[in-house]
Amino acid sequence: MPIRAKKMCAGAGCRQVVPGGVRHCDRCAARFAESERVRKAEYETRRPSATERGYNDPAWRRCSRLFLEAHPTCVGFGPTEGTCGARATQSDHLVSPRVAPELKLSWKNLRALCASCHARRTATEQGFARPGPRASR
Repeated sequence: MPIRAKKMCAGAGCRQVVPGGVRHCDRCAARFAESERVRKAEYETRRPSATERGYNDPAWRRCSRLFLEAHPTCVGFGPTEGTCGARATQSDHLVSPRVAPELKLSWKNLRALCASCHARRTATEQGFARPGPRASR
């Protein structure tokens, strides 16, 4: 198996050489991890609560519970789509209630996901891992 060539650390102004496949030296990795932690914590302070987003009312909790009882297996997302098979713990909307509030309680608009697949879906489509330029802060 080929070995990746060494390269410079991606930290601003850092001149350390790091192994191929590694982005930062240990010192810059710690600094980068801390800045990401602070950035994400700040984002969470601005994010609307579950109630404000419409996910904490009795009708939604009942709908989600009944849906998961009827669909106990995760359908997967991304690389595991159709093959995950883990126990589903979260009901996920195909079309966001912000876009189509009338579909919020429709089973046709739901899919059963495990926590891992739901986190991957949320990060990819709504959060920090979504493609494209980041929104201005």
